Amino acid sequence: MRNLLTIALALIISGCTPNANTRSFVATPVPDEIRTVIYSVETSAGSNTWKLTNDDLRIRHTVKSGNGTIVSDWIKVIKPNDYNWVVYNLEQAKFTKVKSLSRRVPPRQLEKLTVITQSDVYTYTQNNAARFPNGFQKVINVIPGLANSR
Repeated sequence: MRNLLTIALALIISGCTPNANTRSFVATPVPDEIRTVIYSVETSAGSNTWKLTNDDLRIRHTVKSGNGTIVSDWIKVIKPNDYNWVVYNLEQAKFTKVKSLSRRVPPRQLEKLTVITQSDVYTYTQNNAARFPNGFQKVINVIPGLANSR
């Protein structure tokens, strides 16, 4: 009797589950969803690069000397809220609609911010001829701190 009740319950449960062939859900990627943010600073002494990835919530910090040899390269897991803060502020700055702004100042370090989305790559520079668009400065001020936070 117990086996008969078990079989009946199994038939009822399997009859209530949807057939895998009748329904299928395919996730549609959002074109402006940010996948990767890369911030780099280059001087004559060398370069620092921070790469944030959405897939695994990691930040990779690479330091190179002036001749291009890698001095240090390490990866750290960041908090989801930290990554979301960066993405939110880039979206508030309308990263898909703005370009680097021109300026004339004495030469300084070359800074580059690259935002990779599902559909496109956006690159912004800051040097003696251009500066980051409004709203980007607070993002690039935070990124190095994410790599150093505990």
